[in-house]
Amino acid sequence: MTAGEALFSVFAGDGGAGFAPAFLKAVPKGKLESLLAGLRAEIGPIESVSESGSQVSLFSKTHLVEAEVRLDSEGRIAGLLLQPAQRLTEDLADAVHALRAVGGDVSVLVRQENVVLASHNPDKPLAVASAFKLGVLSVLQEDIRDGRRAWSDIAVLSKEHRSLPTGQMQDWPVGSPVTLHTLALLMISISDNTATDLLMDMVGRDRVAAKLGMTSSDLLTTREFFALKADKLARDTWLRAGPDRIKVAQKAAESLPDFPAVADGHLAGVEWYVPLTRLCALVKETVGLPLAGVNPGPVRGENWSEIAYKGGSETGVLNFTAGVRDESGRWYCAAATWNHDSDLDLGKATAAFREVLRHLAAQP
Repeated sequence: MTAGEALFSVFAGDGGAGFAPAFLKAVPKGKLESLLAGLRAEIGPIESVSESGSQVSLFSKTHLVEAEVRLDSEGRIAGLLLQPAQRLTEDLADAVHALRAVGGDVSVLVRQENVVLASHNPDKPLAVASAFKLGVLSVLQEDIRDGRRAWSDIAVLSKEHRSLPTGQMQDWPVGSPVTLHTLALLMISISDNTATDLLMDMVGRDRVAAKLGMTSSDLLTTREFFALKADKLARDTWLRAGPDRIKVAQKAAESLPDFPAVADGHLAGVEWYVPLTRLCALVKETVGLPLAGVNPGPVRGENWSEIAYKGGSETGVLNFTAGVRDESGRWYCAAATWNHDSDLDLGKATAAFREVLRHLAAQP
């Protein structure tokens, strides 16, 4: 039995009989049946299945469910990762409408090479969270192309570079030597904030700001961002200050706050505000750079010869920016940003974004 056949059997109503004992021990049968029953009610009967190795796509009349399935030696499901069900749309315009329906202040840009296929507020600077790191990578790539640096060059972690998660390097010893390639890989694949700040320090705040279409006084390191979120007085001073206000952020960042102090959602003005036109231009530079596709985010890989992806999120902020190339060599950018005054529905946004990519993959 293939992965697709096994998953189809489960959705057809076989329930726990199609799962390995170890899987049912980790996920109780009652909980599993409840999940499957909910999905069946949402999407209706499965009409067709496509698969590529462990990647399985189930199609009902109205929905697509994508999954990664791992079978044991007896053909039973030993591992299962289900993606949110995505409502099938008739065309790209319908898919973009679904992106906008996620809620909040929305921008969307879909391009094939230099031709805009769909857009909504693509020039509007919205908060994009960690997607700004594409600007850091762009400057680093420029230095490497021009021979000023090499991927194998070594940078040294200092106390001043330490930031808060996401990432790993905040827990590494001060003085750790790290190659530029490792820093870039950590920054893009797991959005390591400490790696980002170390790279920004090396390549220069002014140059990164120029790539993002920001002024250097507005561009924060991640450590400065967290410091301002945690300190209302410093934050209010920053928001009122003039061209030299970066000094306020630098002063606040002399000490690193505790993580609970920065757990609140998006605070207007304290973020990275970048239009999608900029992000699409930046992600295009990274297509073909292997480290840019290590974490493809919501992008499924079998339809694309090359993938570059970076997203960003905090409470009330969500961005997906993907650059992909198809088998015929055509390049696409699909990007969306949402800003809201409360939590955004990540599952709904992911499913809608995947629908856009599905239509792009079907381009003649």
